[in-house]
This record gives sequence, C-alpha cells and structure tokens, in this order.
Amino acid sequence: MLDEYLPEDIVYSILDRIPKKYLLRFQCVSKHSHRLISDFINSKSRRMILLNEQQPFEVINEHDNAILTVSPPCRIQQYYGDRNRIIGTLNGIVVMINAFDGDIILYYPFTGAVKNIPDTSCHDHSSRNFYAYGFGYGTTADDLKIVMIHGSSNGYGSYSTTNFCDVFSLKTRSWNAISNLNSVYYFDGNYNDSVFVNGYLYWMVHDCRRRGVILALDLKNMIFSEIEFPCAQVKTCYLGTFKGSLCAICLQTNNPKYELWVIKGHGLKKSWSKVCSLTSLLEEKCISTFHRWNMLMCILDEGKIVMDKNGDVIIYDMLNDSHKKVQTLTSRHYGLQAIEYVESCASLSL
Repeated sequence: MLDEYLPEDIVYSILDRIPKKYLLRFQCVSKHSHRLISDFINSKSRRMILLNEQQPFEVINEHDNAILTVSPPCRIQQYYGDRNRIIGTLNGIVVMINAFDGDIILYYPFTGAVKNIPDTSCHDHSSRNFYAYGFGYGTTADDLKIVMIHGSSNGYGSYSTTNFCDVFSLKTRSWNAISNLNSVYYFDGNYNDSVFVNGYLYWMVHDCRRRGVILALDLKNMIFSEIEFPCAQVKTCYLGTFKGSLCAICLQTNNPKYELWVIKGHGLKKSWSKVCSLTSLLEEKCISTFHRWNMLMCILDEGKIVMDKNGDVIIYDMLNDSHKKVQTLTSRHYGLQAIEYVESCASLSL
C-alpha cells in the first residue's frame, strides 16, 4: 500500500495534487484507500491559528498544543515583519498585502504556492491615501474576490470627500469599480481588518458625523449598507464570527464588562442577541483594553479569542470564561496578527 512504503507527509503531498473530485472517487476502491483519503480530507479541514510572528509562519493547533512552522519561498520573504498584513483567508488561501508598496499576493502555506495579483491603475500608496481590504465570495465559493476601498486623507484622520471601491475577481483575473459607495467613511488604520460571513464583508468604520457603525458589502449584488452597533454608547468593539454568524465583542461606556453579541443573518439592530458577558476579561490588568500591542488578535468561530498577553499567546474561552497559554512570542511588532486558518483540498492554480 502507498502509505506502507512512503512517509505520511509525502503521501499527503501526492494526494494534495489530485483534484478533490477524483479523490472522492478513489475512496471507493478499497477500505484502505477510503481510510487513507478520508484521513487526508479531514486533516485538510482542521481549524488552526496562523500567526505571522516572524519569517516562518507559526501554525498553532490549539486542541493538541502542536506548533508547526511554515517557511515560505524566498519570493515572499520580504513580506514579513511589520510590513506584512494578512487581508483574509479562504479555501486554504492566504491573501497578504505589503504595507510599503501595496503589492497583493495569494499564498498557500502548506504547498508554498504563490501568486501575485495585478495592480490596479488607481493604486497610489502615497502618505495621503488610505486603504481598507476584504476577501470573500458572493454566490459560489469558487468565485473569490478581493475588495479594496480607498480614498484621500484630509489631514485629520482617514476622511475624504469621496471613497472608492475596486473589486478583483480571482476567476476573471480582473479589477472592476463599484460606484454605489455614496457615503464617506473613516477606516481606523491603513489596513482595517474585515470579517467575511455568509457572502458579506464587514468593517468597523465611522461615518462623516464620526458615528461608529458597521459597514457591510453584499458580495453577490455588490451593494453597501450600514448596521448599527448592538448596544448604545459603545466604547470599544471588535468584529469576528461565532458559530458561522457575525459577532461583536463590545464594551459600553457605562458597563465595566465586555459582552459577546451575535447577529442572525444580515438585518437591523434588533437582530442582535447577547450571548454572554466576559467577566474575567477585565480582571487581568494587562488585557483591560483592546489594543493591538497587548490584546485581542482574532476571534475563533467556536467562541474563543486569541490574545497577546505580555508576549504570551493566550486562548480565552468566552463561553467557559477561562484562558490558557499556548505559545510565547519571540518577537512583537505592530503588524503582528493571528487568523483562524482552515486548510482546504482546493489547490492554488498557478
């Protein structure tokens, strides 16, 4: 048998090159092939934490405490450190942006495949321009899209008289402009993190009245809309997903506890429902405020938070109100990110 003569990693490397539809057919050949291919497919759907701490990505499997380093090809070594931002990940693909020149690349960590995205003519990374990005799909999962929102700063934050939006389709390999972003929004930071859920991209923004709202983009119909925060007088809010739905972790000015809220579908403010209060989150002095240097890095869909606590990677379980250390950082920088990564049998066609 194949796996009796070859190491598992080589067997999986071979299977990784076979289209998924053929793998499913080969499962019927024998009990052994069914077990082998089933194990391979299951291994490709495990949820992991991808940490861009230093040159090799670190992949953390929180359930078995395994830590794996993934060294990228020399071709993208320059994208690491505080110059690198991860836009998002889907189908096993990681989309990255270089903060210096604005280059966008697709990266498949476990095969090392890399692909550059062609630049758009409006891409001008001068100091007076700002950009926000997103990665998702509308109708079908194979029609992946990269969204870029950009505008000119007026010197008082990232406000401009006009916002523009361009969308790159991985299927057609082309950029297209969206003309229905009629309002002006302020995105906090040059590379505002987006959240993709069920065909929508979401960003935390402020409108022209400096009112905090959630900006949503329907990737099927390419229509923007706004969603109100789940509660009034929000001091701090962070977006993520919880069991496949958009969630928000909020701290109100008149409430000393962080709260987890979830919205079902894509609706109005009344669609929000409170899940729980995060009691112990405020008991730790070093994690008492959501700050990128020393706080929340990402929300895991199963109801946990990945946090940086004084240089330690902490996983906080919101439902059980408990936390544990899984890793110690060897370096810390402004661009430090953690994302939830799910490997896929889909390959990155180069």
